[in-house]
Amino acid sequence: MTSYLGVVHLTTFLSPSAAQVISPPMLALAVVLFPIWIVLCLTTHDRREVITFAPQWCRRLATALFVYAGFNFFACLWLLEGGNPSAKGGEFALLSHGRLIRTLTAEEYGWSRAQQLRLMSGHLLALYAVAAAGLLSNTLRPKSQDQLAS
Repeated sequence: MTSYLGVVHLTTFLSPSAAQVISPPMLALAVVLFPIWIVLCLTTHDRREVITFAPQWCRRLATALFVYAGFNFFACLWLLEGGNPSAKGGEFALLSHGRLIRTLTAEEYGWSRAQQLRLMSGHLLALYAVAAAGLLSNTLRPKSQDQLAS
């Protein structure tokens, strides 16, 4: 899943048409994330130790992707001018809460859709990375003396 998200995310920098072709399963990936996080929350004994026992490379990668998601969020908001691309009757526009920000060309509309996809995939990458690091950490957590005695 994470590899697919990485490919989707990278294509948003290269071509808006390629990004739209491979993006349909994105909503499903967002829905699948919830049960993974529920399992993580139920199996983590102390929320301060979510990724403590994961290997260092895994913790660094999860942290880097989390920081990147924050940067990516604000960069995409800036590129989208705080709006959403809209297509109606063959005309393209950038709207914010129904208010016209500006009209778009077909090419600008494609890039704006790619930026929306980049915004979503960047967050999903970070959330999947932290969940994977957390589940790995839970697997590698040393058994406590209480658990060994029983």
